[in-house]
Amino acid sequence: MHHLRIASILAIGLGLGSNIASAQHHHHGGHVHSPVHHGSHYGHTNWNYVVPHHHAHQGAYYSENNVHYYTPSPIVPIIAAPVQVVNPHAGHIHQPAPQVVQAQKPVELKFAGFQRHEDLSGRLESETNLLCLELHYNYRNNQNFQEAYREAYAIYETAKYIHGKDHQGDHNAIRNRMVELDKLFHHVQDEVSRMTPQLQKMIGGTDLAVKLGSTEAVLHHLCFDVGVKPHEEAAEVAPPPSNQTEIAPPPSGPAPSLPIPVAPSVGPPNFTPLAVPNQPRP
Repeated sequence: MHHLRIASILAIGLGLGSNIASAQHHHHGGHVHSPVHHGSHYGHTNWNYVVPHHHAHQGAYYSENNVHYYTPSPIVPIIAAPVQVVNPHAGHIHQPAPQVVQAQKPVELKFAGFQRHEDLSGRLESETNLLCLELHYNYRNNQNFQEAYREAYAIYETAKYIHGKDHQGDHNAIRNRMVELDKLFHHVQDEVSRMTPQLQKMIGGTDLAVKLGSTEAVLHHLCFDVGVKPHEEAAEVAPPPSNQTEIAPPPSGPAPSLPIPVAPSVGPPNFTPLAVPNQPRP
């Protein structure tokens, strides 16, 4: 249960004092990137990992020729105009001109520059919460649900930790956590992609594949921004319909007596958990 051990390490915070590894951002060759995060939906076929404008997060991100950019432009997917039939008897049609989203004043992100990590980690927290809610409501019927959800929830908890840690300026701790979070996410991505849904509730107006793609796109830019290199192997969502954002519930089963629910530790017996501020249960 190597990945379950990673989940416990992420949730409890082991190894933050260790040396920074020369980590790589693993994009498994078999993964198919979510179409809505490809530039073709924005009029740019050479864009990848598009993170669009979101009501809670201004601007957008994209990669072009392995260069990462942020733009303050409110980039959203293009809704294609319908083809108009001008003369149905003659078969004449009017094909609308291709639409292109303009990225105004794009800023190139520097590797390990920590230029946009606060915004990106906030987006990652939002995306992983929606991912957990999707699994909680619509995938409980799968045999491996408990383990997959526990690992996905560990990613969500770690995203919250990274977002909060930003304000303390602890770049090394963020980078170390991202190394393990990246590995665990791609394991979860493989596991849940093979699950069968049993639809109980629509979360955020999208399905599991889009939520995985959204999370991966944000993770791609955040890894680069904090100094976790992408690997050559290699890729906005509406909130739940309510006045308040729904928070994913913790996984079932015993948990350590910490202020917030976390995955149970299966790591080394001697460690000191991170001090986590008290938070109300969702």
